Amino acid sequence: MEITKDVGKKSVTFFDFKGLMAPVFTCFNDDERKTINISYVDRYAKWLKSKNIDGVLVNGITGEGPSLGLLERKLNAECWWRAASENSLMMMLQIGGGALPDVLEMGCFAEELGIDSVCCLPEIFYKPRNIDQLIAYCKVVAKTCPSRPFFYYHIPRITNVNLDMPMFCKAAKKNIPNFAGIHFTHTDLSAACKCLSETWVLLGISSLLAAGMLLGFGAFESSILNIYPELFCDIYAAMSNNEVERAQDKQIALNAIVNRKLPKVDVNMVQFCNQAEECITNFYGLCYNSADLDMAQKCKTPQRIIIMGMSEYLGSCLMLGFETFITFVANIKPEVISDLLRAFKLKNLPLVQAKQNELMLLVATKTQNDELNVQIADIKNWFNERMLSEYQFSAGPTRGACLDEMNPPHPAKPN
Repeated sequence: MEITKDVGKKSVTFFDFKGLMAPVFTCFNDDERKTINISYVDRYAKWLKSKNIDGVLVNGITGEGPSLGLLERKLNAECWWRAASENSLMMMLQIGGGALPDVLEMGCFAEELGIDSVCCLPEIFYKPRNIDQLIAYCKVVAKTCPSRPFFYYHIPRITNVNLDMPMFCKAAKKNIPNFAGIHFTHTDLSAACKCLSETWVLLGISSLLAAGMLLGFGAFESSILNIYPELFCDIYAAMSNNEVERAQDKQIALNAIVNRKLPKVDVNMVQFCNQAEECITNFYGLCYNSADLDMAQKCKTPQRIIIMGMSEYLGSCLMLGFETFITFVANIKPEVISDLLRAFKLKNLPLVQAKQNELMLLVATKTQNDELNVQIADIKNWFNERMLSEYQFSAGPTRGACLDEMNPPHPAKPN
């Protein structure tokens, strides 16, 4: 579905894309210079369409866009734009990752062709050190394609640019007229959800497809879509049709394939668990209080207990097969927790989503969660409000007003 709005003198077409987007590989000849080969593009596009893929990302990280010369990027973009149009595929063109003049030229080229949407990596050599610098860069680039929906490409594992994305989205909406959203390729679902409340988000983590859909995400991208499109489509369809067990089974199968084929190196908690089991005779598992559900899955084994502590993602954790939870919300709104668990047991996915949203709203409105620094006093005050209103009981104040007071400054040196 397309939505058009006026921005100054230009009319910007925004789209409400939902579905699966494949970041396509770029084909090269096996010669000395590895020259680009566009002869496969038409067949590639037709194959993706036959597998029920809804869109393509061209010249992205998977497509080695930053490794292409300007003429190669243009040629690849033009061929894919023609093939995408002929096969009813939505196309997003990645224009960043090069010298600034080339990035600006690609923006103008996307505007000239009328490509559905544009996304852009940050400056990857002179990296932005703060949000203002990132906004300034994106604003200059977005001006070259004023009628195209502009998306920022957040993939810190590759770019090493890892700024506060919810804050960036708020600033971008105010400062970039054609800013339309973010391509979010990171396992921090907490930040992704905050971005989703501000703008459109394309989620780029294959292991979190089912969990992401439960949280309200509707658009997904993964390089594995080029290899196992059927599994992705099965998960997407199962979640859309409220087939919880089928979605879980397919997600587990997909994750097993990805972990087997693409071993990750950044698995510190997994390494910790493995070494702890060897060194600590009574080690049973973890109390895991992080929004990185992808890492939590890697830590989980049949013999290891993972106690999940992120109440905002209780429904998503259930989808991923976790069974044990700890949450302070159980002290204050136990009925919401119980309702969500009951709905999941009954396989009532719409009710699970409704209760998950209610839970997220409760946590968001009742805690001060600035940079994950939740104040103990605020949580206890919330608990006291509930107890006083229903049971005329109060647990009293905290010994320290907040976390900061639990870490007093060093005493002054004696004279």
